[in-house]
Amino acid sequence: MRRISIGFWKNRKEYLLTYLLFALSSSPFLASNVIYLVISLLIGILLFFATGKRVNIVILYLFIFISILTIANIILFKFFSFRTTTGNFVRFLMPYFVLSIIGPYYPKYYVNVIKTFLIISFIFYIPANIVPGFNEMLQIIPKTLGTDPKENYHFIIYTIEYATPFKSNLPIYRNSGPTGEPGEFAGFIILAIIFELLQKRTFWTKSNAFLTIGLLTTFSTAGYIAFFILFSAYFLMFGKIFNRFVLFPLSLLVAYNIYFNFAFMTEKVDQQLTMITEATSLEEIPRDARLPNLLQNLMDSFESPLFGMGRNFATRYPNIDPENLDAFSNTLFDFPSDFGWPFFIFYLYLMFKSFQYLLMLNKQNKKFAYIIILVILTLATSQGFLMTSVFISLIYIKPVLQKYIAKNLKLLNIKQHKKSSHAYLAQS
Repeated sequence: MRRISIGFWKNRKEYLLTYLLFALSSSPFLASNVIYLVISLLIGILLFFATGKRVNIVILYLFIFISILTIANIILFKFFSFRTTTGNFVRFLMPYFVLSIIGPYYPKYYVNVIKTFLIISFIFYIPANIVPGFNEMLQIIPKTLGTDPKENYHFIIYTIEYATPFKSNLPIYRNSGPTGEPGEFAGFIILAIIFELLQKRTFWTKSNAFLTIGLLTTFSTAGYIAFFILFSAYFLMFGKIFNRFVLFPLSLLVAYNIYFNFAFMTEKVDQQLTMITEATSLEEIPRDARLPNLLQNLMDSFESPLFGMGRNFATRYPNIDPENLDAFSNTLFDFPSDFGWPFFIFYLYLMFKSFQYLLMLNKQNKKFAYIIILVILTLATSQGFLMTSVFISLIYIKPVLQKYIAKNLKLLNIKQHKKSSHAYLAQS
């Protein structure tokens, strides 16, 4: 693939689409707005056909899959929600249109978008930790805009955060960026680090250094663990002798000290494991903590293993008071609980094949795709990443890139054929 400039003004359409996808996945205000969902999808569809793209067979399979699950849920639960159904189709279809328009440079645009929002977050985050009353002053913005009528924390480009690291004496707020909470921001940063790693074929880049600093400010337990898995596995598989036998043991030592010396790591995990072990029945295990809810969602997934129970609270949690649902944590097994195990397995398979294909294109060991999937599943133990459009976009990378490369090879062959023909005619 030829190198292109990805400056903002020249590629504003691509950046806009990448942002729409990110906002659709992360913004507490925009992601729950049906009008925004529909407008985003329409923009994607119009640009898709305006650029002369053709529909890939994979998106047809997914469209059929979601349609079957929707019909099955209507039959099984005698319930239909236009809002939930619209959200499902937008979240799964929009990423395909975006990737098809942007092509193989999507990872670069995504990394730049995350870096931009990380810079924006520091503009607010650093003063919030230094200037007394700065957060309170910032709350005027969401209150004026009406983007967060409940708490006045979120205003599209940033979310005000009052939480400090779990049971810690550190007088530092956590960084949520433009997302709903710090753990969510950590997941999107980790994905940017993965993309940067695959593109540059090394951890040691300025972008990754900056992204890692951003990750540290989230104080996310799952984010730190996922980063350690990614970092360690990379140096074991691709590192030179020095990295494998010096840096890797050092990273283990650092990780050990962080885990056992910071409450937001060891005490947080221990507390949630205690909730599970002390419960006398499954019903007593709370759903408002990550690990306990992970177990609850796993058990829920076997209620309707083939078709799932849908994303709407009316079918997903029929026996629970709706007022208590806001405190529930989204986790890895939300996906099979909502859509069934067959679709969940198919989804992970497509994601795995996409990362294998990216590694192959960058002449890297395709087995590293197993590590990337493990990292993403680790992140998903604490957040519902797998059902966000950004992470859904990962399943389309292989079919979109294959089509792009095949088209460009065909054009290249045509040009070479024309050159050969002209040379032959010139000699005649």
